[in-house]
Amino acid sequence: MKIQPRPELIRELRAQKAQKKNRFRVWTRVMAAALCLCLVAGGAFALGSLGGRRPQQLAAADLPKDVIFSAAAKDGGFIYPASYEELYDSLMARGGYGYGTPMRGWGFMDFAEAEVALDMDVNAKFSTTDDGMAAAPEPPPMPGGDEGGTDPDYSGTNVQVAGIDEADIVKTDGNYIYVLSQENKKLYIVKADGENSAVVATLKLEVTGDAKDNAWPMEMYLAGDKVFVLFSSHSIRPLPAHLDDKDSRIYPGGYEHYVPKTIVVTVDVSDRAKPKQAAELAQDGSYTNSRMANGYLYIISAQYPPIYSFPVQPRDLEAYCPGVEVDGAYRILPIDDIVICPEAETANYTILTSVSLADGRNFTDTLALSGNSGTVYFDGKNLLLAESSWTSKNSEEKRDSNGRLYTDIFSGSRVNLALLTVDGGKITETASGSIEGNLLNQFSMDIAGDTFRFVVNRNSSSQRIYTEGIDEYGDWTNHQDNCLYVLDAKLNLIGKVEGLGEDEQVKSVRFMGDIAYFVTFRQTDPLFAVDLKDPRNPKVLSALKVPGFSAYLHPYGEGLLFGFGYDADDAGRTGNLKLSMYSIANNADVRELHTSILKKATWSSATWNHKAIFVNAQKNLIAFPAEGSYYVYSYDARTGFAELGIIKLSSDGYWLDDARGMYINDCFYVVTATRIYVLSLDSLVELAVVKL
Repeated sequence: MKIQPRPELIRELRAQKAQKKNRFRVWTRVMAAALCLCLVAGGAFALGSLGGRRPQQLAAADLPKDVIFSAAAKDGGFIYPASYEELYDSLMARGGYGYGTPMRGWGFMDFAEAEVALDMDVNAKFSTTDDGMAAAPEPPPMPGGDEGGTDPDYSGTNVQVAGIDEADIVKTDGNYIYVLSQENKKLYIVKADGENSAVVATLKLEVTGDAKDNAWPMEMYLAGDKVFVLFSSHSIRPLPAHLDDKDSRIYPGGYEHYVPKTIVVTVDVSDRAKPKQAAELAQDGSYTNSRMANGYLYIISAQYPPIYSFPVQPRDLEAYCPGVEVDGAYRILPIDDIVICPEAETANYTILTSVSLADGRNFTDTLALSGNSGTVYFDGKNLLLAESSWTSKNSEEKRDSNGRLYTDIFSGSRVNLALLTVDGGKITETASGSIEGNLLNQFSMDIAGDTFRFVVNRNSSSQRIYTEGIDEYGDWTNHQDNCLYVLDAKLNLIGKVEGLGEDEQVKSVRFMGDIAYFVTFRQTDPLFAVDLKDPRNPKVLSALKVPGFSAYLHPYGEGLLFGFGYDADDAGRTGNLKLSMYSIANNADVRELHTSILKKATWSSATWNHKAIFVNAQKNLIAFPAEGSYYVYSYDARTGFAELGIIKLSSDGYWLDDARGMYINDCFYVVTATRIYVLSLDSLVELAVVKL
């Protein structure tokens, strides 16, 4: 649904503050003129957006009378509010959830006064180059080097796209293992030396400011001699006086306010025995996702301003505008760094920042999208954001054959998309669009050249309501199927396959070159193979039906596809964990070669978290946590799966399904929150147990 605020609502909101705003108009123009003179004279004062992303503004005379916003991108369809006032109006017109927004400072200037002041207040910590980009030193070497010897052979985090790192709770550079304890907020550094492995350092992680008591480490990255730890945190603060009154719509009379933040702490590990925190950055919103590639860390958070929970006014910029924080100094984003997604339906933000791995002390770029949080796909250049929603529309009133007045309500699932490009840390919005359906997870999206591919579960319904007198509900119908859509670089639909697996749901997806493999399930597991060589005319090559379903798919050498999921009976009731190996040598005849059903395991985090499963065809190892143990398998083309070992894990009161496996040289390491089990890679004989 396109953003189209009701004109009468906008007029009402603006009329309420027009009288006061006029008092500042002359002052604003004087300040703006003075600022222009300063720019001409000085030539070096950075104003507004770090990235200089705003397109040329349209003159008011060029706009139709019913246009609410004063400028929009020529390509991509994004809406660019020309002022904080227009941003406020758009949020009020769409509504919001009412929770989770920062309220810092609260300097109650008039709207126009505040906007000029904020544009002039360029934080010195956001150093920029001549093109508006934040200055960044050369990126550091990526992890993997040895200390004077040959490079170690080791595995990393299981990621979706090769070369694009994803955050996790365990990382290694082949010499050391870095373990993030979410429970006790510690970073452990362990020398990976087989039976001589040992802890060399333990660092208690802390954040500063008003969120320090509520900050919890979530995930981390390793880049050379730095570890970047991502925290999810919040503050509890009293409401400003003018909001904390009898007119407050939810919490009248002295209640406090929940403020979510995402914090990245840079840890210097150049001396592994003496790690130390080196920098701290924060951005508004709850942590949702991140990626690391090409010398930069990209962090994504989601924020929901409380515009309907409290009587927020346009002057209350920090109540509805996102911001960032460097070394404790908070800064609202310039209006040029706030963009409205045309498909946005609620008053939320997706906040994106980039951080140079070589520095880690400043944000390189910032961007807030109003709308489009959720699922992320990143290939190093294209950053694709997807937000699922449920839309409804009413038909015009009609009369049935009996003369009764009725209307039909049509509802359906929808995915709103925002495409961004990144280059040297700069984040640029490129295109927006939407498709029908719901995404399962990040593996439901893929990019190939200038085409964007999606596998969705489509769900729709209709309801008839008789509207004379008291509403009466009539017939209700529902339809569910699965689809594959192909979009071009502007997110326009160019190819599709619809109507697959009716009344079933997508359970796993894997794009491999020109073929899309995906599993749907209700009672049996259809594994579809779809040919995407011609993106405008995708073709279903095969649909294999087997009991149960694979919740995760992973390529396993030439012509093989590994599936990890559940067995199921004829009624569709799931049972124990199941390993499957499919032959995809002939995509027109996909076959299940071998299966193995675990007799004592019915649940594993690897069915929903791909970072928890270890799959390596070269080492012929498949490993994952399940039911308090860690299972290790191999595969033989003739005999199928072979159980190599089951490592019983000691819980010590901690959750064991977050265990991670990795190999370094000739050892296999199983890492939990309290222990590291060191095993021989070829025999899985236990060599040592390192207590953390």
